[in-house]
Amino acid sequence: MKPCRIHFILEGMVVEAPSGISLEEVATFSHADITFGCKSGSCGTCRVSIPNQHTQCIPPSAEEASFIKQLGGSPNERLACQVKILGDINVEYLGL
Repeated sequence: MKPCRIHFILEGMVVEAPSGISLEEVATFSHADITFGCKSGSCGTCRVSIPNQHTQCIPPSAEEASFIKQLGGSPNERLACQVKILGDINVEYLGL
């Protein structure tokens, strides 16, 4: 299987990782500048924008989608601690 390419926009860094891996694992391993607080999807410190997430990531849970909506986030926004990667993505860290 072809590896996924994760482009961390703010760092100008591209990392390859296997499909199905969590964005949290990739960000931590590659030292991307994403702050993780609770790592359970309830604090919002790891909020990111992923423009092509609908086809390249496992869809958000109802809880994650509701939380992002409460934060006033756009449909491209996710919590990095909740994202599982399926294909090539661009990630921009937004934080709170």
